[in-house]
Amino acid sequence: MSTVTGTNPFSNVGLQTTNDLNKQEQVDNELDQSDFMRLLTTQLQHQDPSKPLENTDFIAQMAQFGVNEGVAKLNDNFGELSNSLVSNQALQASALVGRGVMVDARQAVMIPGQALSGESNLPRSYQNVVMNISDSTGNVVYSQEYGPQAAGDFEFEWDGKNNSGFELPQGVYEVSLEGRSGDESLSLNTKLVAHVESVTVGQGAQGLMLNLSGGGQVPFNSVSRIQ
Repeated sequence: MSTVTGTNPFSNVGLQTTNDLNKQEQVDNELDQSDFMRLLTTQLQHQDPSKPLENTDFIAQMAQFGVNEGVAKLNDNFGELSNSLVSNQALQASALVGRGVMVDARQAVMIPGQALSGESNLPRSYQNVVMNISDSTGNVVYSQEYGPQAAGDFEFEWDGKNNSGFELPQGVYEVSLEGRSGDESLSLNTKLVAHVESVTVGQGAQGLMLNLSGGGQVPFNSVSRIQ
């Protein structure tokens, strides 16, 4: 019984397929540095001593070849460096799985018995800062007034209970902060501590992404603090 392989079945009789010819043509059309050096040597051997400047085009081509080869090697080196950096970042990010990270967010998973904490940067002082906690249906389940606050970092925490002191079930809750002064009210940015469930290595500019409990996803470089 004969066996059919991926090689050219006609090679034993000296015949080449179109694919073989295309591959050979591609190889023949590629010149490396040694080919150019041989061409340069031949060119110099046949150079007219009385007209040395006629070889400037050839020398320019040699210089261009050197530049192109250098750029190609530089691109390869940058590619290897980029892959190495991504691998190192992925290793660092994987160490965050199961840990809490402070990220820009308005929603986080509240686990009974564990306080949900966060922070905000107040652009100016306020007569009163109010925190509202809403459940997945949008109902406000907890409110707290912190009174006058100066500009700068502001930290807050919620123990997972409503205003009557009853512990609420585990789930995704939204935190909203308002800065109030007189009749003026301004919605404030929030950063929350969320737990990392897994890490996704993105493509291109997307980079590494942290998959958070509750379904959210944030870039690895957006983490401001690790708990």
